[in-house]
Amino acid sequence: MVVRQVPVTCPICDLPVEVNDIRNGVNFCRGRVIAAYVETHPSLTAWEIAQGLGLSYHATQRGILKARDGGLLVISRIEDRPGGGQRFRYAVADNWREVEAEWWHK
Repeated sequence: MVVRQVPVTCPICDLPVEVNDIRNGVNFCRGRVIAAYVETHPSLTAWEIAQGLGLSYHATQRGILKARDGGLLVISRIEDRPGGGQRFRYAVADNWREVEAEWWHK
């Protein structure tokens, strides 16, 4: 897995998505960035997405939650973890570009 070395920017509003960013609406931006990344790197876990984008795991989880709730991401596979619990792998929804366009108008 290659860790991104350049700053991540939102594909819609073009604002940077920083690791500790607390501005209003940043999780929408994180969700968009994550969906675009998962489109080219399908079936990754939250940890793998965080590593690939250079975001913290916590920030990535918040972005994934916003993207899942908003219809950009879906769970592609659920794996049982050896230590207990489950691991989710994500894929973009079939209509995620249309849903993303609707986000922009909110």
